[in-house]
Order: sequence, then C-alpha cells, then structure tokens
Amino acid sequence: MDGTKQARVQPTRGVKQGCPLSPLLFSVYINDVDCIARDVCGAVTGIADDCVTHMLYADDLSLTANEPGRLQMMWDRLSAYALRKGLIVNTSKSEVVHFNSQRTRVPVFTLGGSQLANKDSFLITWA
Repeated sequence: MDGTKQARVQPTRGVKQGCPLSPLLFSVYINDVDCIARDVCGAVTGIADDCVTHMLYADDLSLTANEPGRLQMMWDRLSAYALRKGLIVNTSKSEVVHFNSQRTRVPVFTLGGSQLANKDSFLITWA
C-alpha cells in the first residue's frame, strides 16, 4: 500500500473472478493458441480469401468454421492443447452456435468426450 509491502501473497491457482489481471494472464498463457487453427479454413468473411478461425476477447475464445469437420478438428485440437497446458475447458459454458441452419441437420460436436450444447443464437451479457 502506498509503495510499502503489507503482506505476502502466495496464490496457488489462478486469479479471482473479475480481477483486472485475468485477461492479461489469459493472453500471456495462451499466446500460442493459434496452433489449433493451423491448416484449417475458418469461417468466410466479406473479403475474398480471408477466413477467420478463432477470436479472442478478454479471457474468452471463439472458434469459427463453415464446415462441421473443420470445427470439430479445432475442438479436438483445443482439447489436446488444454491438456498440454494443464488447462480445463469448461464444457458447461461452451456451446456451438449454428447460423442459418434451420433447413439442415445440426451435427453433434464434442470436446474431450463431452457433448457440447447446440444453439441457434447467442446472448451477450455484460457483467
């Protein structure tokens, strides 16, 4: 406090919910997460030959693809990546959002043996 140490802190795991260090720690720890998208064509964009495979925001990750097989490949790679890093992906907070899929059968996606919830939209909540 005010430049002097008050107490020693020895965290054993992660940071508290809402801690400003959380996004920084996330960014530093998974700075190589793009390896899960290597050689995968992601979701098409409005720019020719430009595809998006993943997006990061604060401490969240979004995977994107137009073909189910490619998306499942990234889920499988994410599972292996998390295992290597000693991370746990919370499958109860993970879901697959399908856009424009009313006329087609929606495939089942899994992560580490757990089936992921299928949605046709998503809701952004601000805490």
